[in-house]
Amino acid sequence: MAAYIKFDGVDGESLDKDHSKWSDIQSFSQGMHQPGASATGAARRRGDVILDALHVSKELDKASPKLAEAVCKGKVFPKVEIHLTGSTSDSG
Repeated sequence: MAAYIKFDGVDGESLDKDHSKWSDIQSFSQGMHQPGASATGAARRRGDVILDALHVSKELDKASPKLAEAVCKGKVFPKVEIHLTGSTSDSG
């Protein structure tokens, strides 16, 4: 599976033809949990699902210094997209 990220207004250097100006993702992770009581049956109540922070590691490319500068300045990007791709081959 290949993964790509695009920050609004910042061009990356992915070589994938469908993700020109995106950055290649090396890895990503996000945890989630749902608090619950130890009781059983109808007495058991569950809380809302809580999503943890999304962590992304990307390839070093021409977007990297611009992203570092944005972090230092406290910039919030209005749009960040992540695309996950997969193979449709029969080999598994």
